[in-house]
Amino acid sequence: MSFDIDLYEKQFLNDYQSGDFENTLTEYRKKKIKEILKGYSTKNILEIGCGMEPFFLVYQDFEKMTVVEPANAMYQSAVKHRKEVLGDIECIHDFIENRVDELKDKKFDFILLIGLIHEVEDPNRLMDAVNRLCSKDSYVLITTNNPYSFHLTLAYEAGMIPQLGILTDKAKSFQRNSAFTMDEMKKLAQNHGFSVVEEGSYFIKPFSHGQMKKIVDNQLIGREVLDGLDGLTKYIPELGAENYCVARLS
Repeated sequence: MSFDIDLYEKQFLNDYQSGDFENTLTEYRKKKIKEILKGYSTKNILEIGCGMEPFFLVYQDFEKMTVVEPANAMYQSAVKHRKEVLGDIECIHDFIENRVDELKDKKFDFILLIGLIHEVEDPNRLMDAVNRLCSKDSYVLITTNNPYSFHLTLAYEAGMIPQLGILTDKAKSFQRNSAFTMDEMKKLAQNHGFSVVEEGSYFIKPFSHGQMKKIVDNQLIGREVLDGLDGLTKYIPELGAENYCVARLS
């Protein structure tokens, strides 16, 4: 079955509007991304796939940012939010693979692939497009869900899932057909001409999104504990909810 962008958009918006724990995890994801970007030049940024809250809402240390988003609601959200911040921001409504020739001479300092390689129908085609968009000075940040995260490892040990590394029902509802371990994410980058220069994870999520939402909504834990769960990846990085790597052309 081919990827249906309209169905994906509907599922994404249902989760976004429900106040799912994904919204909290997104805060920690963006916090980590901002920390990572401090070590690199970010004058000219490309964000591929922006969701409902493009990265320029929380990060303005750039001169030019280009956002490429194929889903209509997300694209319209980027256009609307663009008016709220200062800076040169261009929003493009399309799949990145269709815009490579138009954008390949832009000399991007940094390309953001946030939570995307496991969402697309063909990760190799996506990475080929990203390769063509890079110069020798470009860096790419890739993030993906960790199929060996704490909460999935716990679910396996509790007999709630049959094995680790498989697609969950939640993942299937988003039409995902790939689940990348850290090694598989790095290998994907390396197979497309990149060398990994930095890697890590963020946020130890003890339980499922639904369970975490109930815990937070019932005030059983506060922000200080959530911050602590994020900090735990310093000690057990292999169990973070999401993995990341920074890569550049070899």
